[in-house]
Amino acid sequence: MCSDCYDDCALTDKLSVWALNYNIPKDAVSALLHISNPHVPGLPLDALTLLKTADVSKYNAKVITHGSYCHFGVSNGMKKLVDSGLQISSGSDDDI
Repeated sequence: MCSDCYDDCALTDKLSVWALNYNIPKDAVSALLHISNPHVPGLPLDALTLLKTADVSKYNAKVITHGSYCHFGVSNGMKKLVDSGLQISSGSDDDI
């Protein structure tokens, strides 16, 4: 996000920072996006899209105190790193 350059940020970034800073519930953010859509059609209609948040309802999440826990696994994280262009070396001194 772009909290350091707030004046130069896109509206979606500003809304995202606002929602996170003030702990606005996702259903309230989605409702605001639907209300705003006729006036600002480029905005997403869902808080998950605006906040770039995964929809954990499709995963096996466990309810815990103060929220829920969902383990996405190390392989998902590693795959995203490799897909983004990270090159993994064998770790030997020959690779340096």
